[in-house]
Order: sequence, then C-alpha cells, then structure tokens
Amino acid sequence: MSDDVPAMRRLLDVVGRLGAERHSEPVLRTILDAARELTGARYAAIGVPDGDGGFAPFLTAGVDSATWARSGRVTAHRIGLRPGRVTHPRRS
Repeated sequence: MSDDVPAMRRLLDVVGRLGAERHSEPVLRTILDAARELTGARYAAIGVPDGDGGFAPFLTAGVDSATWARSGRVTAHRIGLRPGRVTHPRRS
C-alpha cells in the first residue's frame, strides 16, 4: 500500500491541475505526461478524433522531432483503432 502513495499523490496533483485549466490542449498534455510518468512508459500519445479519420489535436511525449517527422499523418487506422469505434463508441 505504501508504494501506492506517490502515485496517488501524483494523481491528486493532476486532478487539481485539470480543474484549474480552461483550454483542452494543456489538459490533454497534463493527462499525457502523468500517464507516461505513472506507467513508466518511454512514449505516450493522446488524441481527439477529428471526424475525418485523423486526430486534432494529437499530442505525444517522449518522441523526438525526427521520429515524429518520419511518422507521417496519424490516423485512427494507422494506430490500430477501428473507425467505427472512434465515431460510435460502445456504451457500457
């Protein structure tokens, strides 16, 4: 349980920062950075579907500019999402 304390503190910090933010991109960046940190991931990405099969915005962390430039346009299909799942999410 004591191992969970730093992660819980980090999550509480994220929640506080999200509540204070008024624009979507900084909120997404906060979520992205926290997810990467808490999972120990080398790379992370988050995007909002744009309705045309792509994302606007699509943010990354841990990806250098040369790698990003080589990646080309990011689409739902290219990252393994089924288009129907993006446009019509399943309800629980």
